[in-house]
Amino acid sequence: MQKEKSPYESFLLAHLTTFIISIPFIAKLGLPDSSGLIGIFLLGIFQTGFASLLFAYGIRKVVALKSMLILTLEPILNPIWVFIFTREAPGANTFMGGAIIIGGVIFTTIYSARKNRLKVSYE
Repeated sequence: MQKEKSPYESFLLAHLTTFIISIPFIAKLGLPDSSGLIGIFLLGIFQTGFASLLFAYGIRKVVALKSMLILTLEPILNPIWVFIFTREAPGANTFMGGAIIIGGVIFTTIYSARKNRLKVSYE
């Protein structure tokens, strides 16, 4: 919805919301040690921060369907990359999560296509 405006604010709001939701877990489990904090800091900047900035920039250049496919494929491909590079085999929960994601994408795609077809046939 912000394709023609500035999607950066949406990403900032999403990350702030995630942080606020995580506060009770941080309070319950406590802060990690110094190496854990450094890891969180680096992952926050490079893995999440730069990726979000690049995605917010790129979202203006692609259609909504392509952006949704990119966002959907990323969590599905993560276990595959881990297996390729570390030989860590994904567990049953990983396959179940992938099936849920794929099922959700198929459902919303079919629902949207039928909804749009109904709009076109009545107009």
